[in-house]
Amino acid sequence: MEVLDPETARLRYLLWRREMGALLVPGSVPLLLGRTSQTIFTSLRREAGGGAAPRVRFRLPGCRTEDEYQAAQQAAPTGGWQGEFHQRLGACLLALFHSKMWHGVQNFLMDEY
Repeated sequence: MEVLDPETARLRYLLWRREMGALLVPGSVPLLLGRTSQTIFTSLRREAGGGAAPRVRFRLPGCRTEDEYQAAQQAAPTGGWQGEFHQRLGACLLALFHSKMWHGVQNFLMDEY
């Protein structure tokens, strides 16, 4: 967990206001969804004398839940495309192996990786 003191949290907030100033309307506040958002809020809450905040679940437009992803994965057709893809990829790699370009590909892979 990242340790964040109230002064750093305040500086981040002031930086946000300075950078976003031209786009903000009165009453705007930052919506922190990053990795450090929990520590920023906790630090500011502690400084203000507050306790732990209640957790709230809400849905963001256009975002799926884990359950929705699982349901979509189970409902997806399991056609035979994987077998056909495997055969075609194998044929391409075999043709490359027997071609004049194979040594060039090997050298490229050795240099890159």
